[in-house]
Amino acid sequence: MFDGELSSSGYSVNIQKAIISNQHVYVYAEFVKPKPSQLSETRCPQSSFSMVSIERSALPANVPLTIHLMDDATKQEVLVQEYTVK
Repeated sequence: MFDGELSSSGYSVNIQKAIISNQHVYVYAEFVKPKPSQLSETRCPQSSFSMVSIERSALPANVPLTIHLMDDATKQEVLVQEYTVK
């Protein structure tokens, strides 16, 4: 998961869990933002990211999958993307 480029430090994204259900993958992540008093500008953009791997055999082949990025705290959908495993 990539949380984009940010002009200050203190941000992070942490994957909590991934759930595979039929043709959907739900990735639940914790998005951490610094308090205003903790913000500090950096000379170059910062990027927060986290990685998770899912075995290819756990996913159906040649079928469009819908990846749902979920905010673990609010259970709200942040991003949806379709992907096909070859």
